[in-house]
Amino acid sequence: MRFIAAIVVFAVSALLLVVGVAFKILAGPQTAEATVDLGSVESSYLVIDSAVLRANPGVQSIILTGSDATFVSYGRTSDVLGWLGDSTYSTLTYDAELNELSLGPTIEAPTDLENTEAETPPAVPNAVTNPAGSDLWLDERVGRTTTSIAMNVTPEMSALVASDGVNPVPPSLTISWPLPRATFLWLNDDNLIFLGGGLAIIGLFLYLWAMSHWRNQQGPRRRGRMPKPPRPRRYKPQDTPSITAAPRGRRGAPTRRGRTVYSVVGVSVALAVGLSACSSPYETGVVVETPTATASLAPEEQLPPVVSESQLKTILNEIVATVTKADETTDRELLKTRMSGGALATRLANYTMHANDSAIPALPPIGSLPLTFVMPQAADTWPRSVLVVSQDEEDPDSPTTGIVLVQKSPRENYKIDYMVTLEPDAYVPETAPAELGSSVVAPDSKLLMIAPQDLALAYGDVLMNGDASLYYEFFDVANDTLLPQVGRDYKVNKANSIAERASLAFSEQKGSGSDVALATLDSGAIVAVTLDEVEQVTPLANGAAVIPEGQQRALLGTNATSGIRSVYTLQLLFYVPPIGAEGKIKLLGFTQGLTSATVN
Repeated sequence: MRFIAAIVVFAVSALLLVVGVAFKILAGPQTAEATVDLGSVESSYLVIDSAVLRANPGVQSIILTGSDATFVSYGRTSDVLGWLGDSTYSTLTYDAELNELSLGPTIEAPTDLENTEAETPPAVPNAVTNPAGSDLWLDERVGRTTTSIAMNVTPEMSALVASDGVNPVPPSLTISWPLPRATFLWLNDDNLIFLGGGLAIIGLFLYLWAMSHWRNQQGPRRRGRMPKPPRPRRYKPQDTPSITAAPRGRRGAPTRRGRTVYSVVGVSVALAVGLSACSSPYETGVVVETPTATASLAPEEQLPPVVSESQLKTILNEIVATVTKADETTDRELLKTRMSGGALATRLANYTMHANDSAIPALPPIGSLPLTFVMPQAADTWPRSVLVVSQDEEDPDSPTTGIVLVQKSPRENYKIDYMVTLEPDAYVPETAPAELGSSVVAPDSKLLMIAPQDLALAYGDVLMNGDASLYYEFFDVANDTLLPQVGRDYKVNKANSIAERASLAFSEQKGSGSDVALATLDSGAIVAVTLDEVEQVTPLANGAAVIPEGQQRALLGTNATSGIRSVYTLQLLFYVPPIGAEGKIKLLGFTQGLTSATVN
């Protein structure tokens, strides 16, 4: 039986190997390719719709050749068209029966020469022409003479092809799809060869085991004198036992060794069946979609989130790398490419103060910390915003950071507009899953306790007037840690401390940051606003000098005889309940810093 098992395994192995090698040798092309000549195209951009890319099943591959610069990317169709804006671009069509690509209609830039009396000013031309490096793309490839990319687009996606955004698109473009591969017992050539080789090894072990067993059964050869005959046994009568033991020897019941053959054969069959299930879904040219559980189903009119999880990680990595490089070289222009609003003003001011006074520490770098909360906006228009919260899990005592990213237009990348330290007991109400995104709240919304556009000055009035403010009852002042630091009592004490030498006046004004309001599931909103607190110090006596100290001196660099105007920028993050709710507006986090000092 052992030799029979080895022969059977060898036979199956040989069959699989022969069929697999035959499939490998006799197989035709593994991909279906369609090439189009784009040498006559004058536009700088080419859009390939998902209908063309998904004309055949399987992963799509785009190959560009024939140009000094080549670029290809893919993303949501709304993002691709949003980036193109009013630019002229070409399109492609595909004939599945003939497997031919051809140029489609060219979409010209819109021109409105008839409506000359329109009050809307003409669109400002996009300064950025090269699509490389945009935060809108799910993936992109940039090359010199050739570029290729593999993708698996959904019906809502499209691909964008360009050279450098100025010159025409590359002259040669090829799209390929995988062809179905020949199978035997649901196995393709690679699986057959792999499984046949595995069974050949198993057959070899079975053969060696059978040979070893056969040799052991032959016994030792007798040499020399013959042994003495055995002495007969004495007969001893005994009772016949009621229970007879199982017969032993070759004619008896199968031994454990005999059963091993069947076990080995069973293991071989199980291994063959198991390996047959290891083939990749892409090897047959058909993509198998695995359903995943979601918190809820999005309605048809639900807008998509502005970024995906992988896309957000790429964006944050790019931001961290850019800001880190700008901090190392104090490159203000580079910093402006990834920061804006109050976050930018605070960091630029710190560059100046640290350069003039090394005792003033530089702001800490933006680390790549794990994201514990993500709240993207659901939209297909601009501006767009995303709120993320990061916390170093290895250091529970480190502050929790809230970052608001804003993309003001399609051809601008996301920038950090707010970077705040969250309160220790900050409570964030339940929000929509990141896979669905949160709707944006209008700046003048009447459905919130205070409209987002009025929130900054309303809170500034509380800082100025304390409990005498008309908005004092709207805010949860009991858990507000910023109010004791810069509130009414602080301002009065600071003014009294210099009353003999100078007068000190305070005022509040909206900062340069964008007002960002994202809805929560309880009809409230998480709102980020910027508030500038202005301090005006004026000497009482003519010719008297105001001597700045600390950060003011480092930022100003001189004394002043007519007074100093200082601006402290507050980046604020609030939870605003809906109108009629019992709760109050809560300060979730803040960052304050001196951003300007001028001599009057």
